[in-house]
Amino acid sequence: KQIHNINHLNMTKASKRTPYIKLVPKHLQHYQAFLGDKIKILYGRVWLAMKKLDVHIDKDIMQTIAHIAFDKLVDYIKEGRNLTAEQMNKIAYTIAYNQLSEREDTKDIVKDQQAITRALILLDKPSENKKVPSLSLFADVIGV
Repeated sequence: KQIHNINHLNMTKASKRTPYIKLVPKHLQHYQAFLGDKIKILYGRVWLAMKKLDVHIDKDIMQTIAHIAFDKLVDYIKEGRNLTAEQMNKIAYTIAYNQLSEREDTKDIVKDQQAITRALILLDKPSENKKVPSLSLFADVIGV
């Protein structure tokens, strides 16, 4: 039986297209062909690297970093490497962590946040002298 007059479409067969994966940006969806439904978990690993560094970075930069990580994973798959899900997660996390630490637009943010974290750790340490902390602890952050 014909559906409306749509002769150019084959309406009897089910579509082979995989569904849109939620929480993954549209321009990263095409990696489904290589990574399958693991793409959501891998994208989460990229964001986990940002949280571990305790920095807040624009989502466009994070998507660019995810694109770099996914490209590298696709290269590994094309080379014929059999990667487990755990290995893929480690690679995606490591690439994202290194990108955040080394990119020109995020390097300063990461350094400042690490300096603040170090200063706060020093403040929380119980000192023997019980002295009041000086501003020299925050010299890296202030830029003095």
